[in-house]
Amino acid sequence: MDQEIAAIVTGAFGLVGVAIGGAAAAWGARTGAERTARATHQQVRDQADAEHAHWLRQQRLEAYEGFMRGYDGFARVASESLRAAEERRSRSDQSGREAHLSESLPSASEVDAMGAQVRAMEEHAARISVVGPSSMDECAAQLARAAGLEHQRYAGLRERPSNEPHQQDMALDEIQAQTEHRKRFLAAARLTLGAPPNLGTRNQAHG
Repeated sequence: MDQEIAAIVTGAFGLVGVAIGGAAAAWGARTGAERTARATHQQVRDQADAEHAHWLRQQRLEAYEGFMRGYDGFARVASESLRAAEERRSRSDQSGREAHLSESLPSASEVDAMGAQVRAMEEHAARISVVGPSSMDECAAQLARAAGLEHQRYAGLRERPSNEPHQQDMALDEIQAQTEHRKRFLAAARLTLGAPPNLGTRNQAHG
């Protein structure tokens, strides 16, 4: 009788062991599947984040380069037009003829060309305000504003010529302000992009 009871108890414990083992195996399989799913999900998220970061960096780089092309174009036009005006005044002095005040200023077409470059800067500045960051938005706005002020001054002088001495001082102040704003823009771009972008290989400033 005792042997029968022992056999029954042993069998019962065997069944319990099988049940526990099966449950443990099932739990282990489920846990492993969940871990695999979490790892896969995290991998997908990491990949998506990396792709988005790369896309955003490219968008920013294109916006910054486009903005600098606009400013470099403005600086080139301004420099060439001012040199041409100086040459016109010099020829008048050499000929003994009193130079007309308008000859000392950029021509109407040159002023229009400056305006076109300022508008290009403003368009790229608007894009920078979208792709960010805010520090770059601020730097772009400052440089575009400084270039715009110079263009507006020449446009105003074309309509109302003035030979006041302070006009030359204003021109120098404008160039110095643009130079500083340009330096800040490039420094902020390098910091934002995490590597020195090739944005400063063209004109450093005009003057």
